[in-house]
Amino acid sequence: MSQYEPLFVDTLETIWGEGFLTPGGIDAVDFMLASLNVAGKKILDIGCGIGGPACYVAKKYAATVTGVDVEKNLIEKAKITAEKLKLTDQVKFILIEPNKPLPFNANEFDIVMSKEAILHIKDKLGLYEDIYRVLKPSGIFCNFDWMHKSSHYSEDMQRFCEIDGLTFYFNTFDDVEQQLNLAGFINIKITDTTERTYKETQKDINALENELGDVFRQKFGADYLGDCLESWNLQAKVFKSGELRSGLIIASKQGK
Repeated sequence: MSQYEPLFVDTLETIWGEGFLTPGGIDAVDFMLASLNVAGKKILDIGCGIGGPACYVAKKYAATVTGVDVEKNLIEKAKITAEKLKLTDQVKFILIEPNKPLPFNANEFDIVMSKEAILHIKDKLGLYEDIYRVLKPSGIFCNFDWMHKSSHYSEDMQRFCEIDGLTFYFNTFDDVEQQLNLAGFINIKITDTTERTYKETQKDINALENELGDVFRQKFGADYLGDCLESWNLQAKVFKSGELRSGLIIASKQGK
């Protein structure tokens, strides 16, 4: 069953921009990749959604990008986006099976990126090992993701997970570092970006209460706007408390 139904996709695009299912739009993608040499690289985007980040990276950095996702409707929409932007020579999107190895050869990509997608994957160590496999020697894994402080959730955290309607498998910062080490990665750097994500959430709430409010009422109805505001306000609360956290994770594959 798809977790990203058309209504939900339309909701997120209305807030974050065409092609984007994760917070911050192009600014967040630039932030994620700021320390990397991306120009002309061969990149794999895991959890590519409807293709906005992959197309943006391909166009801005003259990179070639392959996006993968497990939801057919998202991949189909991503392909339409690439065609519309005339990027089909640089970008391709592939539907993959959940919990299966990535359908690529070893040592194939310079960079593997993912933005707020791996939080939906249970076997993170297995995925990290497969990412390590498909990276070229000295290749970079760059992941912007959400984590938790612990698995003991407050009522606010439980309600947020319930109302958001998505399946989450959060880890702690320490869990992520340990798993990346086990997968073979070196030069692991995890930057706590919780405050940044909290501010992004507050910005979204302000937009929903103001300039986007009328748009939402017309497109989706007042009740749906209320549901969205409840979800975003809960998200802001658990980020502010530190119960939900975000981090920018960068790690390297060993060289030859």
